[in-house]
Amino acid sequence: MTTGHGAITSAVVLNLQRVLAETGRDVRAERIAFVGLGSIGAGALRLALEVLPEPAEVLLCDLVDAPRLEAFAAELRDRGHRVTVHPARAGSVPSSVYDATTVVGATNVGDVLDVDRLRPGCLVVDDSWPRCFDVDRLHAREPAVGRRAGHRGRRACRCRSR
Repeated sequence: MTTGHGAITSAVVLNLQRVLAETGRDVRAERIAFVGLGSIGAGALRLALEVLPEPAEVLLCDLVDAPRLEAFAAELRDRGHRVTVHPARAGSVPSSVYDATTVVGATNVGDVLDVDRLRPGCLVVDDSWPRCFDVDRLHAREPAVGRRAGHRGRRACRCRSR
């Protein structure tokens, strides 16, 4: 028996890789915020750090208790990765997340990411349920790019500049 989390974390990383390639972006220049660090978010981050080049910076954001988040950050730092901790407050992510060039969502808290505050050109790869952002606002927003991460190949949350 399996939870299927291995397949989902793989889909998240494949979608991250694909959206970076489609936009001509190099992960080594990205400031990536991972919003939600439960089994899917943490697993996707660990896998991404194993199979992709090292991003310029990784921001860790979750509503978990600070000691658990710091322990996860220490684990990643011990492996030589550059990560910073950005604890979330109930209902929203910290303002530092909006400095990210790419956001990977894997939370179970809906609408914690305000797409109107994303940097121009920010990429969003999301496996959250409920969605961590307002899908309609993302589609209305230019030039944000989003992809529904748990569904390889589906473009339900994809938006390009017009």
